[in-house]
Amino acid sequence: MIQRYPEYSHLREKIAKYAKGVLEGRDVWCINFLNNITYNCDCFSGKQEPFMEDIGILMSKDCVALDKACLDLVKKQKGFDPFKATYEIDGEYILNFCEKLRIGKKKYKLVEI
Repeated sequence: MIQRYPEYSHLREKIAKYAKGVLEGRDVWCINFLNNITYNCDCFSGKQEPFMEDIGILMSKDCVALDKACLDLVKKQKGFDPFKATYEIDGEYILNFCEKLRIGKKKYKLVEI
C-alpha cells in the first residue's frame, strides 16, 4: 500500500533552509552509510527490516551531490525509486530545491575505492 506524504514538502524545504544555515561558511565532509536501508527514517522507533542489500559508505564535501549519488545508487540497485513508489516522495524535488538554494550541486563523479 502506498502511503502519501506530499503535504510535507514545506517541511522538507524548511529543513533544507536550516541545513544551508548550518553549512554556510564551513568546510565540512558529509558521510552517508548506505547500510541496512529501510523505508522509514532511522528516527522511527523499533526494529526495521532493510529492503535491499548494503551498498557501502559514500562521502563528499558537497552534501547535495552526495545525496544525489546515494539516491541514484539505490534506484540502480532496485531498478526503481523505492521511496517514491512507497511514499510518493520525489527525492529529486528536494535535491533541486537544495541546488536552487546553492547548498550544492547534483552533479557528481563517483570514485570507488
